[in-house]
Amino acid sequence: MLIAESPTATAVRAPLLHRRRAPLRLLFFGFLSWLPVFATATAAQTWRASDFPLFQALVVITMAAATVLFASAYLREAGPATLRHGIASGLTWMATHLALGMLAFVGGPLEMPMTHFRTLAICTAIIPVITVGLAHQASRRILSP
Repeated sequence: MLIAESPTATAVRAPLLHRRRAPLRLLFFGFLSWLPVFATATAAQTWRASDFPLFQALVVITMAAATVLFASAYLREAGPATLRHGIASGLTWMATHLALGMLAFVGGPLEMPMTHFRTLAICTAIIPVITVGLAHQASRRILSP
């Protein structure tokens, strides 16, 4: 027996579709947040060997700025921001940065010594710190009168 679809049935199904796409959107935003870091690392390639602290500072500043930009967009699109969104996005994006960084910087087109990559990898810990902080602030704004 077919039952005509009611507006409430559609409204109930929409969040389910939204939840199914959430992991892909999360990975996509993680990839997007990595692109400026890769572009900066590519552009600053000449400083990597001659002045690694400068190279590292440029990459880390770009990583932090890209994380703030894309986390703000992701949390705005995800609906009411929660701490859970901040933790999930931060850890996922950190893993994305590490995986893509391994492909590019260890045995890839921008190959660098493992000690240099380790230094940059440690800096990716800033990503979950930023996303959790932004999610926390966004959730406080929602809960505040």
